[in-house]
Amino acid sequence: MAYVGRISYGAYLWHWPLIVFTSYLWGVLTDELRTVLVLASLGLGAMSYHLIETPVRRIDVRVHKERLYAMFAGQTVILLLLAAFLAYQSQQEDSLADQNLQKIKNEIGNFHDEWDDCWNKMGPDEYCQIGAKGDGPIGYIAWGDSMANSAYDAFDGYGKATGQRGFLATAAACAPLPDISREYVGADICIDFNQGVLDYLKDAPPMEVILLSRWTYYGEGYDDQRSNTPNEAPMVDRQGNILPGTNFEIFAPAFEALLDEIGARHKVTIVNLWPVVPYSVPVAMLREEWFGSRTVPITLDAYNARNGRLVDFIAQAGQARDMRVVAPHEVLCASGTCILHDDGVPLYVDQTHLGPAGNAIMRDLLLATDAPDPE
Repeated sequence: MAYVGRISYGAYLWHWPLIVFTSYLWGVLTDELRTVLVLASLGLGAMSYHLIETPVRRIDVRVHKERLYAMFAGQTVILLLLAAFLAYQSQQEDSLADQNLQKIKNEIGNFHDEWDDCWNKMGPDEYCQIGAKGDGPIGYIAWGDSMANSAYDAFDGYGKATGQRGFLATAAACAPLPDISREYVGADICIDFNQGVLDYLKDAPPMEVILLSRWTYYGEGYDDQRSNTPNEAPMVDRQGNILPGTNFEIFAPAFEALLDEIGARHKVTIVNLWPVVPYSVPVAMLREEWFGSRTVPITLDAYNARNGRLVDFIAQAGQARDMRVVAPHEVLCASGTCILHDDGVPLYVDQTHLGPAGNAIMRDLLLATDAPDPE
């Protein structure tokens, strides 16, 4: 333990450059990578201790004062030259490659302007307003989790193109399901939020209800976008009690009950599962540009292997009720490999949520598929 203390300062200095560099190379830091980084930091800290710290400490300052001054002066010159080079580079005109890199960088975390203002709103007086301007009736409501929030611009553009005013009702990690939620700290908030949307729809004039979520996050219970293991995150009731059965067994009847309840009064559009990626798309694209490393593509076969059961169920549940089902994967993955960017611009701001380019495709999908007319 005393030895770890001696090398700890060097390990501290090394750990952050390692984290930054590894993030660029791999995009997502898994638990395995974090373990490797801890060990690498300790190893480099030990090397620094023995090859740099200890030899420098042993130098007799009174005897080798000039040598030390020369070392520090050389270090300073190198740093100044590096700073001058970076300053010079930043002032040069952007090349095409630099412009492409900047387009990618701009999409990292590039959520829409209303991202922070639309969460957990209760009722029509609080929902984010989207679509056409004016005082006309509400023609549609988009309802879902953070995926729906990230599609704000798509839903907004859809309403403007069709001349309708609309609402966006969204809560994080909260699929539009009655009386159940994925297990997490805000499960009761999610259930109350969804009940608020249902209460609004019970008395609202007929309109189009657009449902969008990361469906397999709930219906298969994957822990996150990297997981392929079902039932890692169970479903719970309002009291937080874990419900018996698999996620799919719980999700399926709840989803059908939702469709029956809102479909009795409103026209329903279901946006099936948008391809979810196990790594940050813009970071992976930067990694390819900078280091030439190849990112594993998302294939239609991989999409179906992970999500096929739930995607098929959602499509069949909607079609059996004559509801509109929009299938993004049939367009994005039509070639057998799913499209992750458009003309060098990522469709995603991370591994899940849509950026402006993804929103443009979502809007076009909503407009291209025959929309139901509220009766």
